[in-house]
Formats: sequence, C-alpha cells, structure tokens
Amino acid sequence: MRTLRGFNTAPDGSAESFGMAHGPGLRVELPMVDDKDDVMQAMVTLLEEEIAWHVLNRLCRSTGWAMMDPETGRTFGGERASTEG
Repeated sequence: MRTLRGFNTAPDGSAESFGMAHGPGLRVELPMVDDKDDVMQAMVTLLEEEIAWHVLNRLCRSTGWAMMDPETGRTFGGERASTEG
C-alpha cells in the first residue's frame, strides 16, 4: 500500500476495505493476509476510465510494474522510466 500512496490511492479506512485501495477513477484489490505479505499481483477495476489510465500509466512507469487486461490479454508497462537526464 505504501507504493500506492504516492498516486493518491489508499484504503478508505473502513473494516471492509482491508486489502482494497481507492484512487482517482480506480479501485485496487490486493490479495493480502496481513500488511507484511509481498504483493505479486493485484486486480484493478476502472471506475472512471479517462482518469484511471493516467494514474495507471504513471504508476507502471515509476515502479516498473506491468498491467494485463485478462479479457483481451493486452499488456502495458513493465519497464521503469529512466530518471537520468
């Protein structure tokens, strides 16, 4: 969840939101047992597509994470953006 905080994405504080974070135009569900578990995958639901894609693009570029649409198999991300200039 620490990684998601920088993208204005966090739990809403309710007991029902454990393992779930809400952000601009999206919801992220994490398969966690507790806060020490390594997260290897998450399910992202787009609630407002126009807003969410910008957040997901920045998230993937800064972390090197990859996203996949399970319905189409299309992927994006997976490479960290260079900070060298």
